[in-house]
Amino acid sequence: MMASILPAAVRRVLPLVLGLVAVRPCSATAVDQSWPWQPHRIAATLVTTDDRRVSAAFRGQLIETVFARLRSATGQFWKTSPHPLPAAAAFHLAQRIGDLNAEQAAKLAQRGIDKHFLIAVAPLDGVWSVRVREWDANFNSIGSLVERRVGDRTLLADAVVQAVLDAFRAPARIVDVGQNRAELSVQGSMLLPPDKLRRLVRRGDGFQPYFRLRARSGAVVDAQSVPWTLIRAGEFTADAERPPSLEGEIVTGLRNPLSGGRRGRNELWALAVGRPSGGTWLSVRGDRSDLPLADCEVYRLLPERRYESLGKTDYAGKLFVPAHDGQAESLIVTSRYLPLAKLPLVPGLLTEVAAPVAADQNLRAVEDWLAAWQSDFVELYIRRRALIVTAGYLLDHGRTADAKKMIDQVHRLGTPQARVDALDLRRRSALGGSASESRLVEAVFALALRSVAGLDDTQVVITLTEKIDAALKKS
Repeated sequence: MMASILPAAVRRVLPLVLGLVAVRPCSATAVDQSWPWQPHRIAATLVTTDDRRVSAAFRGQLIETVFARLRSATGQFWKTSPHPLPAAAAFHLAQRIGDLNAEQAAKLAQRGIDKHFLIAVAPLDGVWSVRVREWDANFNSIGSLVERRVGDRTLLADAVVQAVLDAFRAPARIVDVGQNRAELSVQGSMLLPPDKLRRLVRRGDGFQPYFRLRARSGAVVDAQSVPWTLIRAGEFTADAERPPSLEGEIVTGLRNPLSGGRRGRNELWALAVGRPSGGTWLSVRGDRSDLPLADCEVYRLLPERRYESLGKTDYAGKLFVPAHDGQAESLIVTSRYLPLAKLPLVPGLLTEVAAPVAADQNLRAVEDWLAAWQSDFVELYIRRRALIVTAGYLLDHGRTADAKKMIDQVHRLGTPQARVDALDLRRRSALGGSASESRLVEAVFALALRSVAGLDDTQVVITLTEKIDAALKKS
């Protein structure tokens, strides 16, 4: 009835309009499907210090060369355009690029883009310094500083291009999450040949997961990174039916960190961390006392469950971990006897990372006491064994009286069981902290007890004493 009072042209268009309205709630699916074909909208600002060696002509030629080479390297993957800044803003950027935060970078950035590269070039101590940071509009996040130095001025443009590519943080949708693994769909992955794509997103590169909330309009309302969690990039896989997908290993210190998944307007994303310079100070502290823990050993977990020692924390509980070309790593923090924490880290991503562990000075005191106790126990065992062997030798050679003197010295030294009883007494006095600390104390005492479990010679002493006494009676 309604259609009969409408003009014929409207009746023809109405089903199409209603169809568009009907599929609007599913528009996210359409975005997902087009994601591998979406280029990155890139702006870049290159500034130089106020130096007589940097003329306006040289700066202009450098900018032109850098952008030409970036377009050649990225093709349709990036839609790149220069974004000049006013003189005052350019001077500030050249001086303080390493100190910028996300809000300051957003004020400098061009509108309507995905990413903005901030590039500062300056002569420094006979070489050229290139410093680059990337600001991502969709996550309101600024990347770590990437710094490169080159001595030959003719290679400066190449150094700038490489630094920009190293600072690039590829965004990806997390399309599937499994047991310790995630499948990623990288933006624009269909716009680059596989060999170039693998140079920009390499095996081992770290991705930081994000939960991102959208408004009904589609605008990003909030983006929060998942703490203590990284995704280590694996290999790209592709077939004839779908675009390349990136398999990744979830490296985390949490339980089920990505269990939220995609629900309504809450989306699960990942943002590459780039290839930052420098390194990260790892600060190990007690989670309750907040006191630094010195002499903690830190290891890097290598393939095939091998470990590489990075050193020990200093008196302030800190250890410097040098950058490793953007690779996501698992670090193991141990005390003298026990592993305390497993931490995912991309060295250089942050200047300092605090690692709270379920340990305090009480555990360190317990371990120091146990080290002395083990040393005393082993010394006792060695002295007893030496006297036991000597007493047996003398007995076999008819020197029973001398054998008796040796075995009496063994009895005067005390028994291993007495040392074990002291261990149990110290264990009970050390308990009483939090549940996690008590579990660590119990574990370290159990480990110490297992280490000496086979060093009990009590029965040997009893048997030898009986033989010596019997020989004395016969004589």
